Amino acid sequence: MTQVLCTQCQKANSETNKFCEQCGAAMPRLAGKKRKAGYRGTEIIRGEVAPGNRVETEILTELEGEASPAKKSRPYRPTVIERADELQKKPMEAEADPPRKREAPETIMLVDFPPAELILETQERLPLQGADEYFVGRGDPVNDWLPAVDLAPHGGESGGVSRKHARFYYAGGRCTLADLDSKNGTYINDKKLTPRQGYPLTEGDRLRFGRIQLTFRLIPNAA
Repeated sequence: MTQVLCTQCQKANSETNKFCEQCGAAMPRLAGKKRKAGYRGTEIIRGEVAPGNRVETEILTELEGEASPAKKSRPYRPTVIERADELQKKPMEAEADPPRKREAPETIMLVDFPPAELILETQERLPLQGADEYFVGRGDPVNDWLPAVDLAPHGGESGGVSRKHARFYYAGGRCTLADLDSKNGTYINDKKLTPRQGYPLTEGDRLRFGRIQLTFRLIPNAA
């Protein structure tokens, strides 16, 4: 029995089929190919579409017995379509990315905050001296938290001050203020600060933590 492979899906069809049983494509015509003498078994004819739409065929024989010495079977050669399919199925080797150079984390060196003070609307003064940073908020004895600028005695709770509201520090030669994701925000001259971002301060800036207002002042020639 002779079978012909479909050039589209490689399905083996009877040589009498005009169309492929699997994909419906037209089957190649055999143009008078005959069974080879001295072989018993099933002949499978592989069709390849050549330039000019001419169909060339190659007869392969699946042996059920030994071939005669004069008629040795030819080694199997994959068709053009089979080679193309094999290349498509073979996974492409990904190019290894060059090793990335690890960057050292940025380090901010804190310098002692210059002598300064915060002046409340009541004219009470809260000093900022002797440290490299100062936290603003409300004291919480239960959790052992006492910020350097504790606004709890100055109406901080009713004024919307968070326990960890803001932070003063000195960077780049400037006194700097940063909001610490407070609930009611931190303001410099009525401009709300973006949380976790430092803003430089200048003499006389009007600060607001929640609804508590203060004035920032540098102390010149402090001993």
